Amino acid sequence: MSKKNVKDIYGSDLLPEGVCLQGIKDRIKDTDSRYTKVLERMRILDGTDRGKLWDVVAAKFPKYQLTPDSNWINYIKENLVASIYTTGKYATLTPKSKDDIEFVVEFNAALETIWDNIKAEYYQFLAGERAALLNLGITQVGWDKNIVGGTKNYWYKGDIKFKNIDPMKFRRDPYADVFDNSEFCYYYDDYSLAIIKSKALYKERIAEIEKAVDVLDDNNILSDIIPAATDRQKTNDSKSKYHKLTYYYTMYPDDSESNKEGYKIAEIHLLDDTYVLHCNPDLKPRMFPFALLYCNEPAGDIVGASEPAKQFKSNLTYNLLNSIYATHAYKAQRPPRFIDAGSGINLRQFAKYGNDADKTFIVNGDASKAVHYAQFPALPPELLQVKQDLGRDIKDTSGIDEIYAGKNTGSIQTTGGMDTLMEVTTGRDNQKLLLYEEYTKRLTELVVNNIIQFGDKRKYTVTDPITQQVKEVEFDFPHVDDDIRFRYSLDIQTYLPRNKARLASIANMLLEKQTQYKPDPEIITVEEWLLMQDIPFKDMIFKRMGIQRNTRITEQVAQTLEMFATLVDGGVEPDVAVEQVANQLQAQQQQTTLGNTATSADIGSLVAGSPQAAQMGLNGQDMSSMEGGV
Repeated sequence: MSKKNVKDIYGSDLLPEGVCLQGIKDRIKDTDSRYTKVLERMRILDGTDRGKLWDVVAAKFPKYQLTPDSNWINYIKENLVASIYTTGKYATLTPKSKDDIEFVVEFNAALETIWDNIKAEYYQFLAGERAALLNLGITQVGWDKNIVGGTKNYWYKGDIKFKNIDPMKFRRDPYADVFDNSEFCYYYDDYSLAIIKSKALYKERIAEIEKAVDVLDDNNILSDIIPAATDRQKTNDSKSKYHKLTYYYTMYPDDSESNKEGYKIAEIHLLDDTYVLHCNPDLKPRMFPFALLYCNEPAGDIVGASEPAKQFKSNLTYNLLNSIYATHAYKAQRPPRFIDAGSGINLRQFAKYGNDADKTFIVNGDASKAVHYAQFPALPPELLQVKQDLGRDIKDTSGIDEIYAGKNTGSIQTTGGMDTLMEVTTGRDNQKLLLYEEYTKRLTELVVNNIIQFGDKRKYTVTDPITQQVKEVEFDFPHVDDDIRFRYSLDIQTYLPRNKARLASIANMLLEKQTQYKPDPEIITVEEWLLMQDIPFKDMIFKRMGIQRNTRITEQVAQTLEMFATLVDGGVEPDVAVEQVANQLQAQQQQTTLGNTATSADIGSLVAGSPQAAQMGLNGQDMSSMEGGV
């Protein structure tokens, strides 16, 4: 076999100029070694969260020792998730130029529909769950050209696709201070060879490798390269049946005149870190397709430490103390026994049934002297205090105390007092919220850039949050100006569960003042009040209100026109008829859905713009100046 053929087997010739296969392999090997401690920490936290503390720490105890598991790790994680990461939201686009305002306004309206269609909130939640536990959650954003969507009269092909990546399988450039400065990143997964061969993207390459090296089966050289799988994935017995598929992304320079960025990103798929199966030399859009969510700033660590990670040793100590108490209570029920052999008691029977309450044993002499139970030593009382102090310390240092967890707060009754307490309790979440906002901005940016890059003519049905009017907005993405640029803004605080009650309270206060003083313009509308309430079926209520409002307007218009036509048909001059109709409507109700108070000008405008008015030849005329009837 020639040297060139060997090169072709590994797929080096598929890589763009400036990207070397051996360089990729060296990077992967070096990066994996630097992740060793990080992955061990993640593995321990993941197992502990799932109730397998004693398995992951590989503790060896006597058979009689009890091992309860008070799961502080899960407690901290679940409360962080409930407080922060149950809120899925997208960032708002802000135009950098006044020429882009129209596009940005319409696209912001469409984003809610897009976000809902791709179920982005679900993926945000999953990333938050991982970040709360492991300090890192990852969402990949790409374009799937095979997705078909739309409606009966409007179909399209291709759409955004989300995928959450297991943080234990993801690696970024360990020498970069932040992810945005990384030169490369990658993740992997394990598949059977049959599954890999079934993927249309790899069929041709696998066939080439099989043709050149007729050893591609479960007993070949590839099996020796398979990495150890995590305990969540595969059992030891099945590891040999799976191969590693790595998705590698790297930047490389490109100074061509058509490339404004000055670089390209290559997407490379590797089999067992040895064979190139696929290469896209110019990934679009030109950015790594990942949004990374950190719970705490990584600082000098590649991943950083989560709140559960900071409390792991305390959690372990707490459970060791629990084990001591549980085992002591258990053993105290079966203390050591001493038997007088001269008492005549059947030693075999007593050994077997000596703890049974309903058994009878024959002894010679005094039964109280035949068997003697050793006094079981008591635990030092200080040990209980240590355990209680440790539990309080976990709550204090993690910030997940009773108030944060939503438990009874005792004597604090006022809203102001509760607000103050909540601010103190949740103040340490500010950094976490900022990091969540940055993740969401990145997620939104990836979505927007992918749609602009790959989308064709798209229609989106949008609903105005106030009026509930439904309309369609249309975009011709291939003709969107390349120079359109956006800023991404988001204040996640407003949408957090813990702030919803506060917002509802403010809305109630504003509505009370509105009712009391009746200012014009209104301080708050009913719709705005409803937006600030945390109540179920809010969207349904909005829609029903919109339908009823439109129905009332239609009925009011019909009533007004009927009254006007009757008067005119009876010989009343149009300007006088308008005044009479206005007076009648004022008498019926003080405020209508047409305005605060009906006036002759309102009615004149209404009548002049109506189909009936057109039939009567009144459109475009000043009704106050008309003489005579129709």
